[in-house]
Amino acid sequence: MSQLDNLIELIRTVNEVYFITAPERVRAAYILVDDIVELSLKTFLYEHTLSQREQCRADFQAAGLLTSNRKRTGLDSYFEGGSELADLASVLSISQSDVRQRLSSYEHTTEQKANARVEFDRFGLLPTLVKEQAFDDYFAGIISLTDFATALGESERELTQQLEPFGNLRHWSVNEPDQFVNFHKVITDVTAIFPSASREVELLGILSDRHQSRNLLYHDHHHTAWSVRDVLCLQAMCDLFELMEILFPNFNELLRNANDKTVACQIGVLRLKLKAEEGRGELVEPYKNALRQLQREHVYDRVERAVEHSIVHNVSGDFFQALRSEYSSSIAELEIRVSKLQDMMQDPKRRRREHASEFTLKRQRLDTFRTQLSEIEALLGTV
Repeated sequence: MSQLDNLIELIRTVNEVYFITAPERVRAAYILVDDIVELSLKTFLYEHTLSQREQCRADFQAAGLLTSNRKRTGLDSYFEGGSELADLASVLSISQSDVRQRLSSYEHTTEQKANARVEFDRFGLLPTLVKEQAFDDYFAGIISLTDFATALGESERELTQQLEPFGNLRHWSVNEPDQFVNFHKVITDVTAIFPSASREVELLGILSDRHQSRNLLYHDHHHTAWSVRDVLCLQAMCDLFELMEILFPNFNELLRNANDKTVACQIGVLRLKLKAEEGRGELVEPYKNALRQLQREHVYDRVERAVEHSIVHNVSGDFFQALRSEYSSSIAELEIRVSKLQDMMQDPKRRRREHASEFTLKRQRLDTFRTQLSEIEALLGTV
């Protein structure tokens, strides 16, 4: 299993904890969400660092800086903290013998100098004005071969500029896996990767604030944060789902392609329940109708919360098919009514004062249901 598969398994666990304990005892789920958030952020930093290293290798290779195993090993040693920037600059520098070999085919004539420049450019050896000047000075007899070779070496300043776009390539998430790093440091490191005025940074701020309230559950002997309401837990869980979509672009694809649709179903249901808690009550009836559709075929406890957990956990694919059907039917009914109201409002003989307010209400509900159906389709794909 991949690391993302492992995180999805943890998400499934916290979802099940919520369905069993909500709405009265959601503290356990609330705390677990915070722990999964931290692990997800650390996993992202680890994978991001490895990805940046691969991109750096590719760019250095394309620039002609990794022309030998020694240089490739030197770059890896720098990544892993085994050497410093000065050591890497020394390893990547071009030797006198290498310069002499590259120049051996060219005479010091204008034509041959042009050919030599093409050769040196092809291998990325003249990327700066300083190195180009050294090239000209050598052909003009101003500097020696030794000075030319030294000028072609990678200085620490140049290396710093070349490495800067890749961020921290020696990150603790890869080089020091056993190091204790507090939540604030993790948030800070992830925040630095995203644009400052972005939804990603906004969400990370929310997660950081929530972590503080989570800590109060364990460490505040006054128990000021003892009560965690159902809606707060749902918000925390849905923020976790959004974070996963941001950090791991293939998250939803994995859920859609899985043979077991349970996690996708859980996420869809929890997002729907949050919307209902936040005032979108019109979404509840199709949801309850979908639960009733499965009651005849599925063995369950008669307590409503047990029914919900049992169905979502055991027959999630069938449930979402039923939920999809309920919303599709509701959308069809609303479309007919909205169309009829529109016709009546355009006919002076049939138009009534209450038609406009009903039309607005039905149209808003139609938009809401369509959005909900599209979210179900995005989560499940083809079931």
